[in-house]
Amino acid sequence: MNRMYHKPFFDWMNLALDAELAPPQRAELNTHLADCAECQSLWEALMAAHGLLQAAALAQPRAGFAGRFKARLTQQQRSRPRMWWGVLALGFSSLGAAALTLPIGLGFLFSAVRLAQQPSASAALVSGFNALTLFAGAVGEALLITAQAVTVTALAQPIVWASAIGALLIVVAWALTVRRLIVGAPVR
Repeated sequence: MNRMYHKPFFDWMNLALDAELAPPQRAELNTHLADCAECQSLWEALMAAHGLLQAAALAQPRAGFAGRFKARLTQQQRSRPRMWWGVLALGFSSLGAAALTLPIGLGFLFSAVRLAQQPSASAALVSGFNALTLFAGAVGEALLITAQAVTVTALAQPIVWASAIGALLIVVAWALTVRRLIVGAPVR
């Protein structure tokens, strides 16, 4: 079957269902449907589906839907100017942060280049960095030992478990309350 030959007839079938097909094309469509079994089968399926859609009852919105929709639309339209002010404030603060950060970063870069050209300063920086990493390692190790000691003693105490579960429940209740307040009632 040549799809290109049938293409205008497919389009005309949709127009005929909507009663928008001109009489000359309608006559040509009827002639084609009489000769083409495949298009006739498609036409019958389209007519059956169209009939089912026409017979189906339209769903009615709940009472007061239009009023609630208009109120929500008005609320959203009022919040748009505030949104634009927020976007402008964010943009200007980003530009300000870049204007402050760029000179500081370039100054640091130029200072680092000058410092790297002096051998004694480079050696002092390296030894200072080594001392800093040793100190950070010692602090990290101390924190790890403290965490292990607290966990071992805390896991043995039922009051710790009860407190942790209670705190978790309070956080979940708070998050759900905040979510309800932010989202608001949905439009129905």
